[in-house]
Amino acid sequence: MWLNEEEMAALTGFVRRSKQRKALQKMGIRFTERARDGFPLVAKQQFLSNTPSRQVPNYLPLLKDRRRNHAQKTRIQSSSP
Repeated sequence: MWLNEEEMAALTGFVRRSKQRKALQKMGIRFTERARDGFPLVAKQQFLSNTPSRQVPNYLPLLKDRRRNHAQKTRIQSSSP
């Protein structure tokens, strides 16, 4: 499956095929040209990832530690004369 003309314009920022080819080369995106009209063909497959997405970090331990530190500081300040 290939990118269509609208997707190619969105990817490269250009409508003209010569500019699209130059932009794709600069970005390091693999493409081939359609023999009939020179349209750069970019396979959608190269943008799809088979690796699992990055896990969202768990900030809960950090938040609990921050709350504990804040509570200790508050106790120390309130117990001072």
